[in-house]
Formats: sequence, C-alpha cells, structure tokens
Amino acid sequence: MCMENEKITDTLHLEWVPTWEGVLKYCPDDLRQDKPLRFWRVLRRRNGKKVIFQKKAILNPGCDFKWRYQYTIKLNGKERLLSQSQLTMLCMTGFAIADPRHWVIDHINNNSMDDRPSNLQVIMQSENLSRSALLKENQKLSNEERARRKRIRQQWLKEMRAHVIAILGEGATRNQVEQELALLYEEHTFEY
Repeated sequence: MCMENEKITDTLHLEWVPTWEGVLKYCPDDLRQDKPLRFWRVLRRRNGKKVIFQKKAILNPGCDFKWRYQYTIKLNGKERLLSQSQLTMLCMTGFAIADPRHWVIDHINNNSMDDRPSNLQVIMQSENLSRSALLKENQKLSNEERARRKRIRQQWLKEMRAHVIAILGEGATRNQVEQELALLYEEHTFEY
C-alpha cells in the first residue's frame, strides 16, 4: 500500500505546503487545474525510511453550522485542525492570513464544500457578515420579487454599458468596457 502510494506521489511532483514544511505536501497541478487540493502526509519510520500517504479530509460542522472539509495535523507535538480552504489559500498565496480576526476566507458561491481555488477569496470579516446577511435576505424573498430585482439590475447594466461605451469611444475593447462596468457595479447600491 505505502509503496504504491510512493509511486503515485513520484509521478505527481509534490511540493511542501508553505509554513508547514516537513508535515504536508500538496500537488501544484491541482491548483493549475482548479481542482480541490489533495494533501499528503510525510512520516519517518523508526528505521529512518520516509513513508508518504494521502491524507483524507474529515467532515466537520463549522461555527455557522455548515459542513467543511478539515484536516487534523500534528505539528510540534500539538494537534491542529485546519480547513481545506485555509490550506488551499496557503498554497495559493504562500503565506497565512495576516490577521484572522479581521480577514476571512470566503467561498464565492456560498458553498462551503466547494474548495476549488477559483471559488476562494480573502475578504474582511465585516464584508463577509454583510454578504451573508444579504444572502439570507434573498432566500426569504418570493420568486416574483427576485425576478423584479433581477430585471432592475439587468436594465441598469444595459443603460450603464451604453453609457460606458459612449464615454470610452468606438475604439474601446470589450474587456475595457467590462472592467469599467465591474467598478461601477461595485460602487452602486441598488434601491428597490
């Protein structure tokens, strides 16, 4: 079993997880292919031989009662519980979040089980709270109200797109127009 696992890891070209060197390895190809990361544990047996085996995540409910994939890791004799999203962000950026009291890792599609690198972002705690409050409010809305709000947003985007094209001129690329629209959309708060 272990020999077979070592052969698999040789073909994957694993790298150490930053700041957890000597404990966990990950596959950088998973990052490039936008897949949830797989992690490998490196152990040293009594005879001095290294043994590498894939670490399986466990399902734990988080503080907001959403299920998350987490890993139990021993480091310096202490057992720590790290979420898959924390480890993925660590591998993406190369460093841990500076101040976890004010900055959090957010799942863009609001699915805490979806730990693909493209679905993770670091945002401020206050922004995360307002975002989750808005999502809860939207869940309470009727289908008719959701459709009405969607029509308002689409009409606004259509008008703003025409406005941005008029300002940028005929030579503007589609990418430039979309960037300007994204900035305007962030600044705009919709009044319903």
